[in-house]
Amino acid sequence: MVSSSQVVKHDANTLSVGQSERGHHSSTYTLDAKPHETTIGPVKSVSKAEWNGDTLVIDRTDTFPTGASRTMKQVWSLEASGKLVIVLTDKSSGKDEVTMTNVYVKK
Repeated sequence: MVSSSQVVKHDANTLSVGQSERGHHSSTYTLDAKPHETTIGPVKSVSKAEWNGDTLVIDRTDTFPTGASRTMKQVWSLEASGKLVIVLTDKSSGKDEVTMTNVYVKK
């Protein structure tokens, strides 16, 4: 089991997520169910985030300069205990789909 920390900021219109100990940038999603384009270095991303009842669903496609692509789907939910559960499905060009479930506890 690997331990990591996420920094999550949320308001009525946006969700920002970053991994504090790795020095990565944060990703910000607009919660309006519309596609939004961003560019991080040479990588172009299109993401869409929307609420489905009490579950937040984020779909994102990254396109790399080589033409390769990566699609990810994140499904966010809160357990009754207050734990944040994120199910991530990742599919890269030419590779098998991978699904991971991460559970986070608020500090």
